[in-house]
Amino acid sequence: MWHIHAFETDGSQDAYISKDMTPISETEADEIRAQPPSPEYQKKIAEGIEALGGRNGARYPPKEFKEAIGHICVNSAHHEVTLRTVVWLVSGLDSETGMAFTGNARYSDLLDTLKALVELRVPLLMTETRELCGRIKGLYAERAKYVHRLWMVGPDKQPIVTKAFLERSFAKSDDQQVSLEKMYDLAESFLNIEGELNSKIFAPLLKGHNISPHKKK
Repeated sequence: MWHIHAFETDGSQDAYISKDMTPISETEADEIRAQPPSPEYQKKIAEGIEALGGRNGARYPPKEFKEAIGHICVNSAHHEVTLRTVVWLVSGLDSETGMAFTGNARYSDLLDTLKALVELRVPLLMTETRELCGRIKGLYAERAKYVHRLWMVGPDKQPIVTKAFLERSFAKSDDQQVSLEKMYDLAESFLNIEGELNSKIFAPLLKGHNISPHKKK
């Protein structure tokens, strides 16, 4: 079975051309694409559709996994709102001004900003902040696996996640099995760490911690 890959003519992608690839012309590529699918390919497609319960592969993963993805996205979104709010509070900004500064910031930018602000203005909370930010970063990395990767049918006909959506077709795949239990654990972890962010950082600030500029000796 042939796999056809296109590369830029300026040579900028030559590093991705492996030794087992054979250069062909556009005409030859069109001829290969025009050929009917091989029996091997048709068998794999049939196995995939069967594993999906007869459903179209474009609707993969199954409903129960889509619902788990939804829980992860909703809980992480609530967590991000709390994270932004804490950044605004440490900065001494109201919500409108805070949103103007952080509206397009990614979670990683928010975490870096929070650590810098806490170190400057509330150094007593720096240990808790650094520890929480490290764990939050890990949760978002796990979230990306389910939300931003392609879902496929694995060898045992169970769902797997492969490469990220934006990676090119010739990028190396990192297939990983998934389970509903771990996905719901992740969704729950976002809720739990949001609570910790509130109790360890947000609440102490509201109770009147000194957040005036702090200079190190």
